[in-house]
Amino acid sequence: MKKSKLEAAKSMAKAHSLVEPNLKRVCLIEPLDNDDPNDPIKLLEVVEGTLEMGIEPVAFTADPARGIEYPSIIVEISPDEYQEIRDLGFAKFHRKRVDLLGKKGSVAVAPKHRRALRSNVAREQQRAERRDGWTLGEELLAR
Repeated sequence: MKKSKLEAAKSMAKAHSLVEPNLKRVCLIEPLDNDDPNDPIKLLEVVEGTLEMGIEPVAFTADPARGIEYPSIIVEISPDEYQEIRDLGFAKFHRKRVDLLGKKGSVAVAPKHRRALRSNVAREQQRAERRDGWTLGEELLAR
């Protein structure tokens, strides 16, 4: 019998905690659509010592042969970033990071690089808009 997405998410959190000693917390990112098998399980993993890069989701496909029945997305952040997300929410946290990137680009840069930086900022803003619906859900693991 196939596990529910919540059961699968809890199993993933436990498995990740066994291989990542610096994993401090795992939270489910909602919405979690149980009716759509192609909608991924989204986990926020708080890892001590991870680089602070903002929200950079990494997607994985389902692998039923290895017991992974659903696709997944993992977002790994630092404890400080986690606190910011709890205070601001996903969308505002990411927009703050995008704004910082834009401000870094406001210094005098060669025109070619300025154009590339503007392009990066626009791409990040689009990504943030797609993530606006994400919220923190159930905490699956805490150490």
